[in-house]
Amino acid sequence: MEKKIKQIMKKIEKIEETIRIHSQKLDNTKLYYSDKEKFDRITNEIKIYQNELLLLEKEWVELEERNINCKI
Repeated sequence: MEKKIKQIMKKIEKIEETIRIHSQKLDNTKLYYSDKEKFDRITNEIKIYQNELLLLEKEWVELEERNINCKI
């Protein structure tokens, strides 16, 4: 179970980094006006990654709880 938890944590870290990078791209206020399609694509990708992150975090919490219960 520990191995699975570590795998999930690595995935979470990767997704968080991807969201951070994508968000930085959106910090460019000119992007919205210069390339609306790209802006929309990045925004949608962030939403997808956020949903994936939410699912992974939920799985992580469940595994941690099971792991704690196994040790009790």
